[in-house]
Amino acid sequence: MVVVGLMAGCSGKVADSGGIEEPDFGDEVTDWQELGESDTDVGFEAAEDPVGEPDLYPPAEPTLADPEMGSGSEPGWEPTAVDHTQVVTIGDLALRSDTPADTFERAKEIAIQVGGIVESASVHGEDPKDQSVSATMRIPSDRFSGAVDTIKTLGRVAGWQHSSTDVGADVVDLDARISGMRASITRLEVMVSEASSTEVLLDVESMLSQRQVELESLLSQRAYYADQVSLSTLNL
Repeated sequence: MVVVGLMAGCSGKVADSGGIEEPDFGDEVTDWQELGESDTDVGFEAAEDPVGEPDLYPPAEPTLADPEMGSGSEPGWEPTAVDHTQVVTIGDLALRSDTPADTFERAKEIAIQVGGIVESASVHGEDPKDQSVSATMRIPSDRFSGAVDTIKTLGRVAGWQHSSTDVGADVVDLDARISGMRASITRLEVMVSEASSTEVLLDVESMLSQRQVELESLLSQRAYYADQVSLSTLNL
């Protein structure tokens, strides 16, 4: 978040095999033993299953997409790579100007030109020479640094600080919880349709309602993160 304060005062200015492969029984297995003069007297000893053959159907690796695999605290869980582009930027900027109201209007135009918005603004004082302006602007994150640099030229910079917080891990965890909650809701909806008694039906419906409320809360948090990441905050 960027905070900018405008104050009246001194003026100034980031095998192939072709068929079925026969089993290899080894030397002992292929050593036919003659048990009599008749062909029917011939037999052989079956080989044991070879050791160390690869499993043609290995168990599936657990993923976040499978709600049945549980959370990251369970054995076998592999965390999803963090998206390090999920960054929330906040800045505070204080400018001094002989005409704070006019300076704010010019700053607002700069923000709007790059696709930003003015979230709130207030003018304090009636005398232009004694006025001060405070405002909060939301500026597209990929154009934030350039816009702030331009706004700084509108007056004398009296103060500037900003912070950037990586929320990628939080977003990944939130997405996993949303996925698991949706899967739980789907299972409960099936249970509702298959309820064997009124008592069971009421219990399942109660759990379903609770899960739906929890999902709405998670979706609200996810939307907040998306907004904070896409639009950086500038307080002027």
